[in-house]
Amino acid sequence: MNLQQLLTDLHNDDYRIRRQAIENLAKTKDKRAVSNLLTTIHDNDWSIQAAAIKALGEIGDSQAVPTLIEAVLGDDEWVAEAAATALGMIGDVRAIPALIRALFSEDLLKRFDGLLEQKSRSINSETWVLLGLFGNSRPNTAI
Repeated sequence: MNLQQLLTDLHNDDYRIRRQAIENLAKTKDKRAVSNLLTTIHDNDWSIQAAAIKALGEIGDSQAVPTLIEAVLGDDEWVAEAAATALGMIGDVRAIPALIRALFSEDLLKRFDGLLEQKSRSINSETWVLLGLFGNSRPNTAI
């Protein structure tokens, strides 16, 4: 498919066609697709948003960084995770403050604590010590 057809498919009513177009655009790594993928981040379907964000990371154009920073600080955790990964792929230093802020956000810490509650039986004592470095409230564990 040519670039113009893929860009047209981003607006198709069928989410499967939109997602396939996004995946194909990512494979092309064509920077001309970036502005269109940036608008696709606001799709009604979170999976399309996440796919567009992943594609932006794979293309690697720093033009996407401001929008990805907004996404990483947004309310949707799946989109935020995809945005953090994409920012890491792009490697633009402008993203560092937002990534640090997202890392220590209250929502992330709550999700992390919930994960620890679920997985606490499988975590060894060395891991608990490392988690203590991040302010985890678990009791100290002898190594």
